[in-house]
Amino acid sequence: MAILGGCSRGSASHAFMAPAMVAPKQRALAAAERSTLSREHSATIDVPESELETQFRRVVDRCTANSDHHCTILQSDLSTGQLPSGLIKLRIDPGAVEDLVTFVAGLGKLEHRSTSVEDLADSIQDTQTRIEMLTNYRKQLLALQAKAATNVDAAIKIASELSTVQGGVSNEARHDGCRHSEFGGR
Repeated sequence: MAILGGCSRGSASHAFMAPAMVAPKQRALAAAERSTLSREHSATIDVPESELETQFRRVVDRCTANSDHHCTILQSDLSTGQLPSGLIKLRIDPGAVEDLVTFVAGLGKLEHRSTSVEDLADSIQDTQTRIEMLTNYRKQLLALQAKAATNVDAAIKIASELSTVQGGVSNEARHDGCRHSEFGGR
């Protein structure tokens, strides 16, 4: 039964730390590279069926009560019947992952544990480029709007296009902000 799945950014592992002997510029590049890595940790815990709901609730309660580590439940499923199981997906600060896994493993028998890493640098850069392009286009439209003040038809078309562009900028910024909040330790 899967009882915990979560994601975090960063790592306390020395394998990802820049050595002290590395030049500051290289350390900065290494830190920037790590900041675009999204890590997903998962653990499968075997819990007796009679304890499933209680142990499931304990994990949910621990997450919701833990404001220090910004633990946020993204998905929680509890199934009973022929194949009882529980699944909890959450976001938590990287430094709290090991403590949570230890806690959850103490609720039953740790059957499986894995970590996967995805580099989102290209996606983040693409989004930032789209925001920049839309922002420049918006500036051009505002300049045209100032010139078209006497032409009502042109002013209406420009206002409509400005609305569309502003929606695109807001949408891209919202997606970019979501990505950065995932990397910001949540």
